Amino acid sequence: ETPFQKLLRKFKENPFVPLGMLATTVALSYGLVNFRRGDQKMSQMMMRARVGAQGATILAVIGGLLVS
Repeated sequence: ETPFQKLLRKFKENPFVPLGMLATTVALSYGLVNFRRGDQKMSQMMMRARVGAQGATILAVIGGLLVS
């Protein structure tokens, strides 16, 4: 099994974990961009969204462990 095949297998087993990781990364990146621009309100909202996405990712990991 190649690393790419392993990644695809893991994604099929629990697709919410990579999606949560992507959501966390997007929220963090967009929040940092707004922080640099000086838009404090949007930056704060994106940091809260990042925390929510991280929480959802943790729940997905725990859910995947309980199912398997």
